Amino acid sequence: MKVIGNGAFSCVHLAEYNGEKVALKVLTIPPLSDPATFFDDFHQEVSLLDTLVNKNIVVLKGFSFSPLAMLIEYLPLDSLYDWLRKKPVIDWPLRLRIVNDIASAMTYLHTFKPPILHRDLKTPNILLASSNPEADVVAKITDFGTATKLFSSFKGQTAKEREVVNPTWLSPEVILGSNYQIASDVYPIALIMWELLTGSHPFEEFDQKFNSGLEELIIKGARPTIPSSCPEKYKLLIMACWEHNYEKRPTYKMIHETLLPAIVQELCPTFYPKLANLNTDTNQPSVPNDEALFEVDGISYKVADFNEVISRYKDKQLRFREAVLYWKNKSDAIVEREKKLAEREDAVFLLEGKLRSVIHLIEDNHKVDLKSFLALLPSEEEKNQMEKRRETQNEPEERESRRIAYDFDSRNIFLIYL
Repeated sequence: MKVIGNGAFSCVHLAEYNGEKVALKVLTIPPLSDPATFFDDFHQEVSLLDTLVNKNIVVLKGFSFSPLAMLIEYLPLDSLYDWLRKKPVIDWPLRLRIVNDIASAMTYLHTFKPPILHRDLKTPNILLASSNPEADVVAKITDFGTATKLFSSFKGQTAKEREVVNPTWLSPEVILGSNYQIASDVYPIALIMWELLTGSHPFEEFDQKFNSGLEELIIKGARPTIPSSCPEKYKLLIMACWEHNYEKRPTYKMIHETLLPAIVQELCPTFYPKLANLNTDTNQPSVPNDEALFEVDGISYKVADFNEVISRYKDKQLRFREAVLYWKNKSDAIVEREKKLAEREDAVFLLEGKLRSVIHLIEDNHKVDLKSFLALLPSEEEKNQMEKRRETQNEPEERESRRIAYDFDSRNIFLIYL
């Protein structure tokens, strides 16, 4: 049988079952792992897939316990991740249709009682059935090995356990070890939308070789750079979905039924009616609801106010750039002022030492005339020495920690930095 894919613990073959092509996924028990636990994981995925009926979720055709294997419907194209690596030409109808199909499947999962969390949504787990945006199905979600019900599970597993090693598509709260939330499944759609826009691997620009470094960046709020050519509404939806505070992310129901149709209506007006018709058989209406609310940067808006959001966002960007420029100029002025104060400070310290020397001479009944006093003032060489010391010790905290000791047993004054 032809191998059409490989995973960490599985190999996928192209096979034939009842006269149709199918994908045979054969699982391999990892070394040093508990076979019973691995069997439970397999049983969980099979049981879950058997209960799911949605055109945007892969169909389970059959399974085997010896060997551990699943028969899944065969989709002729690659995973979305591999397909994007080929740098295909993607127009907006196809891009938005893929997002629509993913949102449709995730809405279906999250409306279960209790909700079903996928927990490993990413482009490698999105399979493509077609590249025609008007096809009955374009994208399907697969790989439910880590999926779980929010309040119960097949093996007593809690929803908070992290089983995914690669942090690229993981939300900040999951990386931090917090409980999985429904909103934790929303975060990766932002990265998928970004990948559909750029065709690149997320976070490549940060050049992190280790997962720990990438995790730290994500926790601190780092996100891939959105190209300046990106339409504003699409950009806002990305930003809303990867919002650091999971409570502020929109739901998939809101994305699928309200926010995404509004974007389609603006960017692909001729495609919008066709997409609405394609969504009718999912029993999930996809028409813009102008009264629906969504949140960006902590502010709630109606879909009808999308243009206001864009305007506010642009104003915010402008104010941010102005603030950066202002503080940069102010920082330069502060540095220059610090430099001048350092020069004055060094001169005062040196003059103080000279005067103390004069006082010392007077107290010892030495006669000090004006010529002798002037001779005690800093010479050009001493000034140069002060400048060199200042350049090597120019940090404010270093200057504050300097102390001056005087040698009163000679007529020459030495500045000793402690």
